[in-house]
Amino acid sequence: MQDRDYYLSFRNKYEPKQLTLLIVAESPPVSGLYFYNPIGKTSGPLFAALMRQIAFSLSNKEEGLVQLQQKGWLLVDATYEQVDKNKRRDETIVRDYPLLRDDLIRLSPDRAVPLE
Repeated sequence: MQDRDYYLSFRNKYEPKQLTLLIVAESPPVSGLYFYNPIGKTSGPLFAALMRQIAFSLSNKEEGLVQLQQKGWLLVDATYEQVDKNKRRDETIVRDYPLLRDDLIRLSPDRAVPLE
């Protein structure tokens, strides 16, 4: 299991200069196939779904991540502890809510960026 800083080091590389959409997901998956890791499969359900939403056909994951960045979309996790196989998932997300709240406020201080 990786810590929050590990995941943020990947995410920060693709943080858009101008945000147009914040997407809140649950957590990095237990599989280790983190959304923002450019060395990964493009066929992951979440990644593939977002590529369909922006109608982008790609040859590698890095291209897709850059495309999302250019579009101004950023995916943040409610917690950076892997909880998809954890019976204490809800407790973990509630525990980490202050971190999520602070992250969202930093990303959109005026709260003008839509959340999905």
